[in-house]
Amino acid sequence: MEFHRTLRILACLLVVPTLAGTVHAQSCTPQSMMTQADRDALVQAALRFSADVQTGNLSALRAASINGTTGDADAIAKIVEDTEPHIKQAKFIVDWLWLFDATGNTTTANSGQSSGLVDFYCALAGETDVTFTLHVTDPTKYAVAIVHTTAIAAPWQISFVMKQTDGKWQMVDLISKPLTAAGHDGLWYWTAGRAAAKRGESWTAWLYLTCADQLLAPMDSLSSTNREKLHREIAALHLAQISQQQPFLIDGSAGEKYSITLLGTSDVFGGLDVVVRVNATNLSDPVAARKRNLEVMTSLLTKFPELRTAFHGIWVFADAPGAAPYAIEQTMEQIAAR
Repeated sequence: MEFHRTLRILACLLVVPTLAGTVHAQSCTPQSMMTQADRDALVQAALRFSADVQTGNLSALRAASINGTTGDADAIAKIVEDTEPHIKQAKFIVDWLWLFDATGNTTTANSGQSSGLVDFYCALAGETDVTFTLHVTDPTKYAVAIVHTTAIAAPWQISFVMKQTDGKWQMVDLISKPLTAAGHDGLWYWTAGRAAAKRGESWTAWLYLTCADQLLAPMDSLSSTNREKLHREIAALHLAQISQQQPFLIDGSAGEKYSITLLGTSDVFGGLDVVVRVNATNLSDPVAARKRNLEVMTSLLTKFPELRTAFHGIWVFADAPGAAPYAIEQTMEQIAAR
């Protein structure tokens, strides 16, 4: 399993978990039904890993990782580098714990190599159920611990997937992400996205709802009753060119056609910006590259004028073969002034 890098510049993108190839669902134990010993051990492990991320203790994190799975030193270092500045003065609270017993799982091999994914079904109180889709490589116990920060202005969340080895909990995966974007949490974006959909502003609704999905879901491998409901609302917008994640064309002012490969959002400058990635053939001329990026902004607002009032500005990243992306950002006021 790969580490999931924190991407602030492209934070709010729709990722629908795929369950293809998974074996039948198995049950899990939520924290309320765990033994005190299991609960205490998982809390201690999650808080220890969180403290190591906060202090940048890479050697401890590498030692706590499963070799060959999350033992990628560069991946660990990058997550810590991305996360550490946001949680320097934070305190940590363990929100959720789940324990998964895979000791009888016949899909695992004694060699330790993964032979597939396993769904663990978790029934919770009320109308919400949760399913985790995990790589199970050995017949042992696995767990997920979700931690959030307090005592800092912008809350953060760190999720740990763990595996029990010789009676000790080690990391299998580490997912780090913000809980807010531009000062608002996932529920705010869900509500605002619904309101935009009712006004007929489908593109604003899509961006808000996909942002909500990323803020509310601790990890992509988790599905829940509520998350499936949110995904249905996104699908109901019928934006096929986005939901199928295929490039789509936008007409320029002089007859050009720009191939858009991604729409997302970023709050790197405080307000929520639209993020656009566009295909380019050549980035060797910076003057021409800047001109094209600015024209993409104008063309996007011409096609979707609703975005002017819903967002702070627009980032455009131009991608060309063999070259680093060329990116610029402008506020809606700057774009209008041109």
